[in-house]
Amino acid sequence: MKKSILIAICLFILVLSGCCQDRGVTFTAYKLERMYYLNAVWPITYVDKNIGVLYKNPHDVAAVKRAYKTTVKLFKEHGYDVRKYFITVDARFILVLNFDKKGTIMYGYYDDKKKKIYVSRYSSNDCDAFSVMNMLSTNPDLHESMIVHEMTHRFIHELFGTVSQIDHEYIAYVFQISSFPNYLKYLWGKKNKHLKAVKTEEITSEAYLKKPKSFGIRMYKHHVKHPEYINGLFKKLKGD
Repeated sequence: MKKSILIAICLFILVLSGCCQDRGVTFTAYKLERMYYLNAVWPITYVDKNIGVLYKNPHDVAAVKRAYKTTVKLFKEHGYDVRKYFITVDARFILVLNFDKKGTIMYGYYDDKKKKIYVSRYSSNDCDAFSVMNMLSTNPDLHESMIVHEMTHRFIHELFGTVSQIDHEYIAYVFQISSFPNYLKYLWGKKNKHLKAVKTEEITSEAYLKKPKSFGIRMYKHHVKHPEYINGLFKKLKGD
């Protein structure tokens, strides 16, 4: 009980901010939470022929399974069958970035060396502190879309090997927001109506890194105006 209270206090006082993955940074599980969890029980695992999930909250298994189907469908629409690639997702912890030494919370990360996806587990007690594209991530559909985003990185890596960060993020944001149910896309549109579509010549890694959260939103709005751009992007990555 005392450990649970300590963890809750630490999570409360820590300044949380949602963060899309930066492919060059490292992370660690929230240390107190990890220590408590690993001392308490062995990891709970779900495995089928396509996905493996390490989880603490059963909601995450259902979310990963749905996100997998959605991501496979989106790649199929662009001519790629990615079902042969196995997906591993660790959804047990709240993730913390090391690079700024401030304990900044991130929502998801794809480790291209381990070929493994890490995503912060779904929990209304913790996730209500995240802001994902200007919306609170307590929404289960938004949480699921973040898994779609990271799975997109995983499949791009398998299909094309080393890919520039901006190409990774453009496709991942387009697929993520495309996965929104209609009601969520409506709410997303209202929250982000002040942001303009990025211009094609502005789509660079340097511009993205200056304001990654808003730039992801603006890239999707570019996609709406220029749906042919992503097709050209896939052709470029394929080498056609």
